This record gives sequence, structure tokens and C-alpha cells, in this order.
Amino acid sequence: MQSASGTRLLRRGHVPELLWLNLTPPVLLILFLWFVLGRAWLSVALGGGVITVLSVADHFKIMFRDDPLTAADLGLAAEGLNMANSYISAIGAEVFLAVGAFALSVLILAVICR
Repeated sequence: MQSASGTRLLRRGHVPELLWLNLTPPVLLILFLWFVLGRAWLSVALGGGVITVLSVADHFKIMFRDDPLTAADLGLAAEGLNMANSYISAIGAEVFLAVGAFALSVLILAVICR
């Protein structure tokens, strides 16, 4: 898709490099944990848990401040936990569904890998 000035506009879902940039850190984290721990299901559980927590934090930061989660925000986690008590009612069904789906996938993977 071209803009009026002739430059290419990037639309969501049409940039294959973006897919690889988004998938590389979680996959490398899970592979590293698998190498260290030697158990695939535990690696997926720990790596997926970290990614899920960061994704939920990013979702709420964007929702409340229109600003994505950055590395500098990780240092402010304690302050964020204190503020979260006042926003706990803002958690919607989609967050609980995502956490439940993750927990179910870990259980299924644990049963399969036995």
C-alpha cells in the first residue's frame, strides 16, 4: 500500500519481520530454560509465565496511559504493585481467559510430556 507521497505504508499483519521480532525473545527464553532445566514443560511454563505477566502489564499500561511497557518500567514494579490495588476491578474477562488458557496449556503439556 502506498501513501500519497509514494512511501510504503505498513499495515498491521503485513510485516513478516515484525512477527519474527515479536516471537524471537519468548522462543529464545524458552529454549534457554529448556537447556538449563532439561524439561520442556517446565521451560514453557516458566517462560510463558514471564511473557504472560509482561503482556498483561503492557496491556494495562497502554489502557491507562497510552504508553507501552519499556525496560525502564520494570524498575518501577514495586510502585506499580501498590497502585494496582486501586485498579483491580478493571481486570476484564479477557485477562482471566488468557491466564486460564495459559494454565490449561501448561497442564496439557505436562501430561503429554510425562
